[in-house]
Amino acid sequence: MLVSRHERRDEREPERHRDERDTEPRLRRERRQVAVHQAGEGQLQRVLGAKDEGDDAGTRPVDAHPGRRIGRNRLVAVLLLAYVLAFVDREIISMLVPDIRQDLGISDTQISFLLGGAFAVFYTFFGIPLGWVSDRYSRVGLITAGLILWSLMTAGCGLANQFYTLLFFRFGVGIGEATLGPAAYSMIADAFPPRRMAMAISVYSMGLYIGSGLANVVV
Repeated sequence: MLVSRHERRDEREPERHRDERDTEPRLRRERRQVAVHQAGEGQLQRVLGAKDEGDDAGTRPVDAHPGRRIGRNRLVAVLLLAYVLAFVDREIISMLVPDIRQDLGISDTQISFLLGGAFAVFYTFFGIPLGWVSDRYSRVGLITAGLILWSLMTAGCGLANQFYTLLFFRFGVGIGEATLGPAAYSMIADAFPPRRMAMAISVYSMGLYIGSGLANVVV
């Protein structure tokens, strides 16, 4: 049976309309995907541009104010001074070993424990809970309390008249100085952008060597 050309065209017409209806949603989906991709690339370029100009999003606004730079530098100077005092108080006892042995009549083992373990154990293990405190409470208050504590305990070492009294005061020095490290590094990290943090930490770390040298001068 012969089918006319018009009849075959009429049969294909619904199929063509159905294909067009199926194609329209696919085109819309493709357009949305292209738009999302272009928006993502634009956002990425903005982020990379901000990093190239200031290394991070917070650098340029902070560095644009000289007063804030001065405040950060003062912060590092104060923390450096506290670190110097901490090392003077920590190391000064090692300069007085002959006098301490003579006055208190203690053995080599006892003086070694005073210089090492008595301080190091408490300094190390109290640093963890004090770091937790530093994350949740006032870091300035923590450093202030620690500085007062280790200063009083260092003075108490000079008043000790027996080994166990001196040992107690050395424990206190270790606990007091354990407050400084966690709070100081946390404050520096908050005050400085990443590209300047290394310099700030380096200046703060100078306190170790300055304090050790001053301990010899003070004695």
